[in-house]
Amino acid sequence: MLLAAALLWWFGRRLDWNQVVSGLRNSDWRLIALACGIIVLAYLWRAFRWRAFLAPLGKASMRELWVATTVGFGAILLVGRAGEVVRPVVLPMRDRRVRPAASFVTIMIERVYDSMTVVFVFAVNLLWFRPIAGTTGQFSHVRQFGFLFVVLGVIGIAALVWFRLNSQTLIGWLEARFNRWPRLPARLKRAALSVLDQLARALRILADVRDLSVTIGWTALLWGSIVVANLLVFRAFHLEVSGRRF
Repeated sequence: MLLAAALLWWFGRRLDWNQVVSGLRNSDWRLIALACGIIVLAYLWRAFRWRAFLAPLGKASMRELWVATTVGFGAILLVGRAGEVVRPVVLPMRDRRVRPAASFVTIMIERVYDSMTVVFVFAVNLLWFRPIAGTTGQFSHVRQFGFLFVVLGVIGIAALVWFRLNSQTLIGWLEARFNRWPRLPARLKRAALSVLDQLARALRILADVRDLSVTIGWTALLWGSIVVANLLVFRAFHLEVSGRRF
């Protein structure tokens, strides 16, 4: 609570609170309440998607996935992205069927899905929208970076697919290398090999049409909810972006 209070003070100390109060008074609380409800649903979609990511590694309780998701994002709200480790730690503590390595690797896969979604949406915006008069040169550079991110994302996905196809060979080679290093703690060797094995098994979703379709569907529903919630907040506060009122 003290940390949350300190963060609120840090970000709010330079705000014009008269404008904040005026904005709140003029806002549409019905749209804000609807946006909050949609965000809660987005957490539910995220929990369903997490269960789909964990499916190749075993079963997980939907209730515990929901609890771990909400606790994890509550931690992110308090301490920032450092709280990202809370979710994969909480889930194995509450559901003993889920191994810690499986919990962590599925969060890694989740980050890949979310990153690719953001890159895709960014790329679509670059193709769809036109620059404001006088910013053509700057927009050209932004477009180049956008396409670069798309290429890097495709390369990253290709690397994961390659790892999935060659995982047994790679893990066997790495295990042989570990055996030549007797000073390396045995627990660390087992942990590293276990994480790689769990990652290879979890990446089965990229090779299975049904699993891939399910996870992409949950991702589209999740990010669609986030977009709609943000647009509702924009409309509730009568905000404009680039001269366009939402």
